[in-house]
Amino acid sequence: MKKKLDTTKLLSIAVTILGLAGTLLSSKLDEKSREEMKAEIKEELKEELQ
Repeated sequence: MKKKLDTTKLLSIAVTILGLAGTLLSSKLDEKSREEMKAEIKEELKEELQ
């Protein structure tokens, strides 16, 4: 016996999944950006100290 899924319910589930995926991607990009900034600042400090 198959239950019929409501299209509104399916749409809300899909939107939730997309929202979570977007949030995870955004946090990964922010983390990568911060790491790149740290590396850049370290390089600049090394150059200034020499």
